[in-house]
Amino acid sequence: MSFSDDVADKEAAPDALAAWPAFAESVRRRLEAGRAAYGDRSFARPPAELVAELQQEALDLAGWGFVLWQRLEEMRGALAAAPVRLVGAEREAFLEAGE
Repeated sequence: MSFSDDVADKEAAPDALAAWPAFAESVRRRLEAGRAAYGDRSFARPPAELVAELQQEALDLAGWGFVLWQRLEEMRGALAAAPVRLVGAEREAFLEAGE
């Protein structure tokens, strides 16, 4: 792939930052919910406490990622074991190929 091909591919790709405003709005809503529940105390907490909080959140994220991974593995296994049903044009092409 040449440099110009790489640049063309990047120009054709959707803007990865287009969803940023929605993400930022979601963060703002979470901060507002925290403010309503706990006040603005988080902004006065010592940095070491915030680091500990981040570490706990990182473990939560990893744990939820494992839960999702496990569910997807179960789905993959169920799909692999399910019979394939062809319909319409796919079925016709399969039947014609078998003749």
